[in-house]
This record gives sequence, C-alpha cells and structure tokens, in this order.
Amino acid sequence: MSEVMGSDAQLLSETSENQGDGNFAYSYSIDNGINVDAAGSPGTAGQSNIVGSYTVPLADGGFAVIRYIANEDGFQPESEILR
Repeated sequence: MSEVMGSDAQLLSETSENQGDGNFAYSYSIDNGINVDAAGSPGTAGQSNIVGSYTVPLADGGFAVIRYIANEDGFQPESEILR
C-alpha cells in the first residue's frame, strides 16, 4: 500500500461483508486521513446500486468528502469541491 500512496500510510481499520446475494458493504480507514465506505445491493437493470463516500486529501493539506450514488443512472458524486 505504501508504494501506491507514496508514503508509509498504515491501514487503521477495514471491514467487508458480502451476503452472497448481491448485497455487500465495505469500509476502510488509513492513517493519512483517507476513508472509504460503500454499501451495495442488486439493481433492477442487472447492475449494483451503490451508496458510499470517500475522503481525499487536498493540496492545501485539508480533506474533501465525496458522497455518491451509483446505479442505473450512472455515477452521481456530490461534494463541495465539485461545485
């Protein structure tokens, strides 16, 4: 992981659940402030419907949270940095 991130980032927590029927959830947190959460369920058009969020570092040292829905209408992100 540290090669990809360019630092000695350490995984703080990780959870993953797959119910085997198309329903799933996962999350992880890294000590550099990056966090990811997602939960999915089967969609009516054969896709997975996913609701989630992720935190990304900004050039100024802060972080931005991006919340999203991904479904039959595509990827739909929402964040202050996207406005």
